[in-house]
Amino acid sequence: MTAVEVGLYYLDLGAWYMPILLLLMVVKFLTVVSLFMHLKYDNKIFAMLFYSGLILALLVYIAALTTFRFFDGS
Repeated sequence: MTAVEVGLYYLDLGAWYMPILLLLMVVKFLTVVSLFMHLKYDNKIFAMLFYSGLILALLVYIAALTTFRFFDGS
């Protein structure tokens, strides 16, 4: 999955670049957390703690990008 993310850098995707990277980041996070950290089989409260951290990280990252006018297209 990391190779796909690095490969996306060399493709000209225009406005789709950042949403695709964010989607791949979420998929990678969910894969690592659920399988390698064994949260798939643990108590659901632990999974919710990690998922809430993911949502918070996404919101902070999008807010930072918006602050620097990343989505304006200029």
